[in-house]
Amino acid sequence: MHHSINIIRRKTNEALLNQLPEELPLLVRRILAQRNISSPEEAIFDLQYLSPSKKLTGLDKASELISNAIISSQKILIIGDYDADGATATALSFLLLKEMGASVQFHSTDRFDEGYGMSIELIDKLHNKLDFQLIITVDLGISANEGVKHAKELGYQVIITDHHIPPEVLPDADSIVNPNLTNCQFPSKHLAGVGVAFYTLSGVRHHLEKKGWFYSFRIQQT
Repeated sequence: MHHSINIIRRKTNEALLNQLPEELPLLVRRILAQRNISSPEEAIFDLQYLSPSKKLTGLDKASELISNAIISSQKILIIGDYDADGATATALSFLLLKEMGASVQFHSTDRFDEGYGMSIELIDKLHNKLDFQLIITVDLGISANEGVKHAKELGYQVIITDHHIPPEVLPDADSIVNPNLTNCQFPSKHLAGVGVAFYTLSGVRHHLEKKGWFYSFRIQQT
């Protein structure tokens, strides 16, 4: 049986194309305009132009839970997807949490042996293999209703950071950070999984800073 594929060429918004900075190559400006970039600032990568994190639903609660876990020396497990987005999100989360003083390890899913996402079978495998109290997902988990339920039954806290379109019924996680939640006012709905992880970690840093953690952590290291 043969399936047809329709290739649709994006139309360039000429008005937006002319508004974008001329120092950007024409090809880059055309790509951005085809994606309806609404202002030149959106094509500038300086931190001051990042969308405000306070509009990201679930971020404050997730940051508080993670920072509390770090301070109380709980063991954190990052579960990330196997693809480029999941791998970069996993690496970013692992390295930054280590820098913040967390006891953290990670598991990258194996699509061939473990299937997709955070399944019941995967939770059982990790439960029998590793020692942890808090699960943070990166680039997956928004559809893992059964996996999250099972993890909660085993006594784990679960924080989901993801960017995929959510199902009608969300997993019963302790917190969900996803710009595509229906009640989320975050303006960038095309944020990648690693971007969601970045915002979550920036929230963790903010909470730890307010609690004076970095001062006490430096004292512990000397």
